[in-house]
Amino acid sequence: MLRACRTVADFLGLCGMLEYEELFRANHLETMEDLLNATEADFRRMKVKFGHRKKILELLCMMDVLYSFLQKAELISHYRAMKELGFDNVWCLLGIEEGCREKLGFTEEEMKKVMEARAKLEEAKMGELEKLPELADLSDNTDSKPILCLLFSEEKAEQLMDVGEAERGEH
Repeated sequence: MLRACRTVADFLGLCGMLEYEELFRANHLETMEDLLNATEADFRRMKVKFGHRKKILELLCMMDVLYSFLQKAELISHYRAMKELGFDNVWCLLGIEEGCREKLGFTEEEMKKVMEARAKLEEAKMGELEKLPELADLSDNTDSKPILCLLFSEEKAEQLMDVGEAERGEH
């Protein structure tokens, strides 16, 4: 039901916190993307009550795995860039490696936080990891190209996508 929220007003209505609608609008939090780029410090600065801040953050984390991941790593400022790169599911986040630091735009300290958050996520998802798809399966989905480009050269990513298309009979 929360995933269906298109606006901050929808979200606040479902949370039972419509009293913050004008405050959020005044602070330029009008779209869900704006809200997903907000931090706990932003909510604190806007004087959102402690319990309401916690509830908002918990609900946002439930809605978006990338948001949850970056919130825990205290790197929410990278949300938009990582979302654009396609890091919108657990498997993508678990695929982050130290060697991706520059492509992801993280400093060494930030990358350390990312790897710590990745280790915690991996521990929490241990049972599901056994179901991790083979790398060739990534080419089954054209949305995988940004992820493949991070892991490999663009040429190699194109080759993997071509293999996936050929296996599906799309060539």
